[in-house]
Amino acid sequence: MKKFLFAMPGALLMTLVLLFVAACSDDNGPKQLEVADESELEQTLSGDQQTSTVSFVAASDWTSTVSEITPPSTKSVTSWVKLDPDHGGAGSYTVNIILSPNDTGETRSAVITIICGDTQIKVTVTQEAASGSVTPSDRYLVEQINILREAVYSTGETFKNEDIYYFEYDDEGRVISLTTEDPEADGISTLTYGDGTITMHTTGEGGYEEDAVFMLNEAGYVESYTDNVIYGDSGEEESGEGTIVYDADGYAKSGTHTTVYSGSESSKWTDTAEWEDGNLVRACMGSPVGEPDKTTAVLKYDNPDYVNTPTINLDLSYIICSTEWLDCFMMNGLYLKPFGYMGKRSALYMTEEHDMYSGDYYTYTYEYDELDRPVKICKVRHTDDTYYVSEEYTYTITYRE
Repeated sequence: MKKFLFAMPGALLMTLVLLFVAACSDDNGPKQLEVADESELEQTLSGDQQTSTVSFVAASDWTSTVSEITPPSTKSVTSWVKLDPDHGGAGSYTVNIILSPNDTGETRSAVITIICGDTQIKVTVTQEAASGSVTPSDRYLVEQINILREAVYSTGETFKNEDIYYFEYDDEGRVISLTTEDPEADGISTLTYGDGTITMHTTGEGGYEEDAVFMLNEAGYVESYTDNVIYGDSGEEESGEGTIVYDADGYAKSGTHTTVYSGSESSKWTDTAEWEDGNLVRACMGSPVGEPDKTTAVLKYDNPDYVNTPTINLDLSYIICSTEWLDCFMMNGLYLKPFGYMGKRSALYMTEEHDMYSGDYYTYTYEYDELDRPVKICKVRHTDDTYYVSEEYTYTITYRE
């Protein structure tokens, strides 16, 4: 069963500036905190770095605090700046300063205060916005997608059908539900957000019911997941779990998932991804662990003008995909992939998608509006299946005002 579609994000560029300020010590006595290497007091981190250090010697027990300077964030400052360790006794220390990628679209600053007795060290941390990130006010939310399918058969018969996806959001711009024109037949998916987790509940025709829980890493990407399906009419049950690994740049690299069917029959599969110039070019899916990849989607990006717009909350490449290998890539369905929880998205929209199993391939063209938002996508199927003369899809995207 093809799952329902289920708000982030170009390359990450972070700059870390550490400024030392000595304060609050007795001028007539020895300092209880001494910085070990003053060159650490002014540092810059490249885009693929998320850690730095500050070293000091403490004469006695020490503690630390982290507070935001500007701008005020919707997140607690401790959600993007952490220290390891954040306290200790007398001795020499190298404290790791750990930062989350800054996808807020704005430079943000915090001050780290390390206190030992009557001596303080203040470290100011300034993190620039990651490349390609946008502020919530600049993000465009997709309100609905109309999908028109038109086919001509070798018998001379024609077929035309239109589906509509409707999206609802919470106050933070996160998808909370997806429905269609006929939700009773096609199903309803709802999302609930927890602390580092997302739960997706889907109901469908015939008593179909599914619950999936996704665990996120510090970057906000799916790190692992579990799902459970009950087929209402038959009473059969299916459960699964999976893990996803990302490379140092934040691109999905590999995923392993295990499915357990009614009667304890199980299977374990591994998927791998290949990226070139910031684009997903090969999705190898559906091979048992330890065996060569056998089922593959190959993607091409032949038009540099088809930018995968970072201001759009959806990664439309997953919504329009046609091969099962891309649809179910690293998960047993689309789930959260279109919504930015699967690592960095491709820099461009695909122009071709090849199914290396069936031999079919699809070509794509895109129309943008004056805000550089895709508003129409045309997909054409190319096949040796003589049953079809032609098969085309038109996606019309409407955005919230």
